[in-house]
Amino acid sequence: MSLNKPPRVIKIQGWYQVIIIGVVAIMVSGANLLWTNQVDNRSERRRDAVERQADQRWCALLNFLVGIRSQAPDNELNRQYFQLLDGLRTELECEDKK
Repeated sequence: MSLNKPPRVIKIQGWYQVIIIGVVAIMVSGANLLWTNQVDNRSERRRDAVERQADQRWCALLNFLVGIRSQAPDNELNRQYFQLLDGLRTELECEDKK
């Protein structure tokens, strides 16, 4: 076996080259699409977690403010105020204060 042999060259017909390039382009595009969807889903889950955490902070404040309802004087302004607080608690899906 001689080390001075030239490397073997594989000749591919022109239309095979076009098919191979097309298949590779489709594979790269598919991989890019899968990766983008994965990253998007991951960032959406992170954003949802941050939003839930922020909502829970607001819930703590709203629960505290609703807790002073019995100490507030009974007038129209306070009734509207506590209706607004109840609406916010419902919108944020706050748990009832125990």
